[in-house]
Amino acid sequence: MKKQSNDNKNTRKLTLISMVLPFAALIMAANQTEVAQFLATNECENCDLQGADFGMKRDFENAKLSGANFSGSQLPDNAMFNNADLSGANFSSTRTMNAGFYNAKMTGTNFRYAHFTQVNFASADLTNADFTGATIVNFGSELDLIKDVEATLCNTTMPDGSINNSNCPT
Repeated sequence: MKKQSNDNKNTRKLTLISMVLPFAALIMAANQTEVAQFLATNECENCDLQGADFGMKRDFENAKLSGANFSGSQLPDNAMFNNADLSGANFSSTRTMNAGFYNAKMTGTNFRYAHFTQVNFASADLTNADFTGATIVNFGSELDLIKDVEATLCNTTMPDGSINNSNCPT
């Protein structure tokens, strides 16, 4: 009787796995076309790149990724988004190290609860960007890092929730 009970449990587990597995494949494949488009053209506005595997790609310079969703992703270390258009992109809960966002357009970009280590925002446009709860680990303090890089800060929500208007255009 005990062997039959174990066999029934195993059969139920296999049945459940066989029912769920096709749907998991669909979820994972749902953005593969957009990932391939981006890898081929360096453009993918409003794409769902959540959890995407970029392989060895580190050069995102001049990319057109406005509105792209990277939320929850582990971006490649040393990724360079210099001069990229990331307006309205979602980097919430994203993690990366040694990334560069030099001169990137990031108006209205969501960085809530992101974790960045050694990231460069020099000359980036961070107007209306939201860094609420973000962790930015660099050699200096996280707030100084964002404030002192000549980035445009206008109605920018800082990691502590305060609003920074220090560089609003007049």
